Amino acid sequence: QLSAIAEVIKLAFGNKRVKWDSKGLIDWVGQLVTLVEQLEGRVYNLLVLRCKLDDELRALSQANGDVNLGEVVDSVQKIVDDLSLAGYTNLSEYCTTLDQRMEAILITKVEEALERFGTACDAKKEIKVSVVIQDGIITVEPSMSSVREEFIALLHKHISDITGLSRVQSGRYELFATESANLKPKTFKDLLRFARPTSIVKCYQYIERKIKAANHFIGQWMTYQALWDTDMESLTTKLAGDLGAWKDTLIDLRDARGLLDVGAGDGIFGPIEVAYLQIQSQITLKYDGWWHDIVRELTQILADAVSAQQKTLTDSKSKLEAIHLHPATNTSDLLRGVTFLRNLEQNLEKWGVCVSEMEQSEKLVKRYNRHMPKTWHETSLLSTTLSQLGQALGKRQLYVQENVSVLQGRVKSAGEDLEAKVDEALEKWDSDKPLSGKVMPAAALDTLTRYKKLLEGLSAEVSDLDQALVVLELTSTSVKSVPLARALEDLTSLYEVWTHIGSPHDNLASLLSVPFIGCNLRKLRGELDRLLQECRALPARVRQYEGYNALHDRVTNSVSAYSTLSELQSPAVQPRHWVDISKLLNISEINHEKITVGTLLDKGLMVRKGDVQQVVARAQGEMALELFISEIKTTWSESFNMVLYQNRIRLIKGWDELYTALDDHLTQLALVPGSPYYSTSPNIPPQHNTWTNNLTSLRAVFDNLIEVQR
Repeated sequence: QLSAIAEVIKLAFGNKRVKWDSKGLIDWVGQLVTLVEQLEGRVYNLLVLRCKLDDELRALSQANGDVNLGEVVDSVQKIVDDLSLAGYTNLSEYCTTLDQRMEAILITKVEEALERFGTACDAKKEIKVSVVIQDGIITVEPSMSSVREEFIALLHKHISDITGLSRVQSGRYELFATESANLKPKTFKDLLRFARPTSIVKCYQYIERKIKAANHFIGQWMTYQALWDTDMESLTTKLAGDLGAWKDTLIDLRDARGLLDVGAGDGIFGPIEVAYLQIQSQITLKYDGWWHDIVRELTQILADAVSAQQKTLTDSKSKLEAIHLHPATNTSDLLRGVTFLRNLEQNLEKWGVCVSEMEQSEKLVKRYNRHMPKTWHETSLLSTTLSQLGQALGKRQLYVQENVSVLQGRVKSAGEDLEAKVDEALEKWDSDKPLSGKVMPAAALDTLTRYKKLLEGLSAEVSDLDQALVVLELTSTSVKSVPLARALEDLTSLYEVWTHIGSPHDNLASLLSVPFIGCNLRKLRGELDRLLQECRALPARVRQYEGYNALHDRVTNSVSAYSTLSELQSPAVQPRHWVDISKLLNISEINHEKITVGTLLDKGLMVRKGDVQQVVARAQGEMALELFISEIKTTWSESFNMVLYQNRIRLIKGWDELYTALDDHLTQLALVPGSPYYSTSPNIPPQHNTWTNNLTSLRAVFDNLIEVQR
């Protein structure tokens, strides 16, 4: 507007001096006045709009969390649009300054929003989480990872209420915006980089703190999954008849049941609200079911325990009353009686604790169970019986104290007799100990069982004697309890050895008891190899004994005899050869078909291997001669090749082949008597002579026939 006024003045005056009486001065003055008035109006409007902008910026700066900042920014943009439409110059530069002022204000607002994030989240429950049970499995919907994503999205949305505000634009109504205007950011999204890092860290710490608290709360509900994963059968198996464990389980169940009463606000963690009422009701029902089952089981176990304890106390009282410690009592009864007194004294204290625990369990059961089983007995009966037993024991102990000198003499004498019995038993054990590999496992186990009973009986007597010595305040005698314990330990080791050896030994005996004639040697070899591996897999402590070495050697020898046994199964070996083999091995069995593989091996087959192989070689040689004679018989038992001559008579054809075969067989027969096996077989000489005569006669016949045919 000022430029327009300057142009009017320049037009009026130019380079010449203007006078007041100049022509056209009045029009010029009117035009100048109009322009000045327009300038005054635009300046006034600019001042008014600027005041409005200052008011809006002040409102933006003073706005709290309840004020919509977007409306304030829109008002500022509207004023800038009015300035743009009014055609004010330098508006772009002014908007840059205005944007900087707004940015400084909004940076402060971002800081305030970050500080206010926790309070804002606590006021709104925007994230819903449910703890539910489906098909007996407690689950969380949605997952906590999804909850964390939603929580972080809340933070982004909370900040985006400020950073998402649009920046002021000076040329929104310009048709052709400049390139620099297009490159400017449209929003305040980069304001977050001006915020203090500590403020941002506090927001994320708040998120993680609430997530952790929600996780802990949900984890408490997840622990109740054990109510569905455990059944009464497995609990009964684990606790068995442990009365204290059942009582503790019932008390723990009662305490845990009380923890289910969660307050209404316990499931709220900032914006996270955990819905747990459904799972709470189902867990309560499950707890009630477990409660009734455990109370019923504890009642039955307590009833059985009271009955068993009452029986124990009654039996102990009866045994105590049956004990006689007067001088006429035999030594073994005296020792058992003194030992029983000592054991009973030790047990009374334990039984007292047990009865006290049963009384406490009875109070707990009666509080929650009105229906007692038919076998139920009051624990007061136990207390009465226990008191009576204690009184009877006191009387017997008083008698022992009054007659201690007589009892001491009897016990010393018993110790000397027992020492002699132990020495005798140990001496017999050393001589009869089954260490040799020639002993059969069954016999060894019988011996071990017999000595185990003997040594354990002596050990019990020694134990009774030692306790009697303690009761009567005597020093230990010379009873050899340590050698006795070592003998029992040695016996246990031998029993383990022979038990391990027994099964392979029986398997080997079963394999070798098969008749050799008709035995599948290939299958037998496979079973022996498997048995050998089984022996080698036995524990090292077993392989140190002679019994194992004997078994291993026998299996190994059986495997190594495979080739010799295979030769014996040759079809050339006839019954007459088995007679010779039986003589070589000193086998008394006449029928060779009943001879077993084990008999051959036990009679020294591998020791007389060379002699046996000679018999097999002789059998094979005899079989070769018999096959040769059989071949001659087959050849000359066939009819000759005949041809029809002049349709009147049949003539023999192929005389050359016949004479050649005949000469060959006669020549070979002439060599047979020179074979070492000719005279060993009873069948070969007669057949040889027969066929030699037959073929010689046949040659003479052939000579006559060929003359006739000519």
